[in-house]
Amino acid sequence: MASVGARLTFTHNDPWEHHVRGSGAGVAQFTTGTSGGVELRLAAKTDGQRPRSGEVTVNQPGAIHSGRHLHASMLGHVYVSESPWADRTGA
Repeated sequence: MASVGARLTFTHNDPWEHHVRGSGAGVAQFTTGTSGGVELRLAAKTDGQRPRSGEVTVNQPGAIHSGRHLHASMLGHVYVSESPWADRTGA
């Protein structure tokens, strides 16, 4: 859950580069351009160094689906709310 204007941080701890892509729900996965999608390249982590991270700012309300090129099982979903008071509830 995030509000419009929030910054999302993706932290990367693998020894190889990852390419993260995100698109709005209902849009073909991993598209960019007019879909409001995001692309983020995260460099490989170097031994003995802190994990790498990258940030994106969400500027449109709605659901975002994210995934990775190399690992199809690494998926995530974020709902971007127009309200700064939105939050998740328990069961």
